[in-house]
Amino acid sequence: MLNYTTLLRICAVLFLLLLAVLSYFTHFAADDFFFLASQKEIGTIATVDLCYSSFSGRWVAYALTTGLLQVASHAYFLPIFTFAIFILSLYTCYLCVIKVRFFAAVSMTKSTTLLYAVLLLGSFFFASFSIAETWFWYTSVCSYLISLLLFLLLLNELLTTNNSFLGYAMLLISPVYIGGASESFAIVCFISLFLINVVSYFKFDFTSSFNFALQKRKLSIAIVLLLLSLGLTAMAPGNEVRSSQLPHPDVATSVIIPFKALLKCAYLFLIGPFWKSLLFCLPWFFIGADVKNRTVVTGIQFLKKTGKAFLIFILISFILLVPASVILSETPPARALSQLSFLICCCLSLWFLFAGMSLKISTKFLLRSKAIHACCLLVFLVYTLLSQTSLLKKYDAAYRQRMEILSQNESKTGTSTLILEPLPSSGMLYSAELSQDSTFYTNRHLQRAMGIKNGLQVKRLPTESNN
Repeated sequence: MLNYTTLLRICAVLFLLLLAVLSYFTHFAADDFFFLASQKEIGTIATVDLCYSSFSGRWVAYALTTGLLQVASHAYFLPIFTFAIFILSLYTCYLCVIKVRFFAAVSMTKSTTLLYAVLLLGSFFFASFSIAETWFWYTSVCSYLISLLLFLLLLNELLTTNNSFLGYAMLLISPVYIGGASESFAIVCFISLFLINVVSYFKFDFTSSFNFALQKRKLSIAIVLLLLSLGLTAMAPGNEVRSSQLPHPDVATSVIIPFKALLKCAYLFLIGPFWKSLLFCLPWFFIGADVKNRTVVTGIQFLKKTGKAFLIFILISFILLVPASVILSETPPARALSQLSFLICCCLSLWFLFAGMSLKISTKFLLRSKAIHACCLLVFLVYTLLSQTSLLKKYDAAYRQRMEILSQNESKTGTSTLILEPLPSSGMLYSAELSQDSTFYTNRHLQRAMGIKNGLQVKRLPTESNN
């Protein structure tokens, strides 16, 4: 009979296979076509200047988004880019697990560390408020997800005593990119770095492990670069244009908005991603229970510590939501909530680790729980992999057929609107579906990117959601 760790490794392979399948079938959609058209017509620098002057100051994100599209004609550009993001995410999760292993004094081999990095990535992936927007929308990934990954790599560098070329590269690149890619997240990063800097001046038991004294110079460099980049973003003329399109509530309403956003996010997470993410977090409980010389506490003590940790979690979640909520005057879109998703899956994983290390658990209960969990996770991944593959084959065929039709109509003159068949469900991918309104921005972006003179619209919109 296969043991629990072996079953987890099989699940990890299935999850990575799922990511590979999703990456292979991903396609450009919505705003991606605007950047494709602009790259082709005016080039990278002119596109960045155009966006900076007329829409938003995210100059670094626009530069990366448009610059990489110079090789977008390659058939496998987007699948390679998407899978590369997953590799970077896995590497980031691997570094996070190493930190947990060190600070929690948990013994893990390299293979087990990699296994739990995959599980952490799995919990992050399924904890996303919209998997489609967060992971498979090219434009969104360049602004939000990459910023989060670079910030985590920056934190790793600040908490690492060893100096390396890659570490210094992260120290210089990460704050500049974050400041020029997402204003709201850059504010959160500044608050985080500032608080780390403040805490380093106080003597607590845990600060010696972080070696703050040796990292203050790096912290100062990161904060300065982040502020300089964010300042350049804030000065963009396009911010005024974008701001004019957003609601401007009164002060009282603006104060309430972050609290409403917090409640809404909690509700959306509990009814959606919670149980899927939970499946990938549970193994931390079992590895905590296997720790030798663990300190067992009573149920009351455990609940008290959990309550304190939960209050801290709520406070951090609120801080993460405030900048975007205030700027947008509403709950941030799912693509801007990746940092909250990562916080949730990390806190869940650490809570299960703490529970396993703190509670008295019978061997019989552990064995039964491991068997039930492994079966549930295995069935879930097999079902997800098969169902997504089936859906995406149909979506991919329909997408390619549509693009072939558009290619045949390129540069043809005429005033009639080109009517297109609707695309089937895109599963976990971000759908490239158009609107029934030929003047809608997604339709116009695709029309421009394909060089179509006619207007574009679909016969009817599919009822399936992206996620």
